Amino acid sequence: MTRKLVIFSAPDRCGKTTLVKQLQEYLGEDNCMSFHHGAPPHDPENIFDFYRDHIVEWVSSGNEWCLFDRAYPCSYALEDFRRHNNGHLDDIIDLELELMQCAFKVIHVGIEKPWSWSASHHLIELKELFPDAPPWKIRDEYVARMKEHRVYQERLSEFYEHFTAFPHLYYFSTEQKPRLNDLVADINCTLNNG
Repeated sequence: MTRKLVIFSAPDRCGKTTLVKQLQEYLGEDNCMSFHHGAPPHDPENIFDFYRDHIVEWVSSGNEWCLFDRAYPCSYALEDFRRHNNGHLDDIIDLELELMQCAFKVIHVGIEKPWSWSASHHLIELKELFPDAPPWKIRDEYVARMKEHRVYQERLSEFYEHFTAFPHLYYFSTEQKPRLNDLVADINCTLNNG
């Protein structure tokens, strides 16, 4: 059995979390763990220790598959845009150097959707977050998210091509998600040929 860590990345409201949940069901919860990650905590000694903790939990479980719904590629893609830093690239390289020494395989899966696919999902969320906001406030938040969507996709592509040590699959589609059996076959084929 080849154990696999699959790291899913996509801009917000592209169906990534839905895809990860469906893939975990497809693979079987007794054979697959998944972890949803938000922003890194502010107090660890190393900014990515929480990823390491989840990897240790997965490895000790004996499960074949581990799915990360968002992880360090997101830091690379968004930190420069949101906080004007280098996206913790040094920490990412340190983490990947550690992962290269592990007995499991790692692959990135990126999902790219056009803004037209995600726009309505963002608008719904903004109206829920700011129910009493004037129209200009919703518009300003909407435009900020539109810019972030574009920047995320550009930076993620850059990360896959120039920085990660691991193979990647990149899906561009207006569909809800890639077919699960095709996705698993693509992951296995890429890892077996890499």
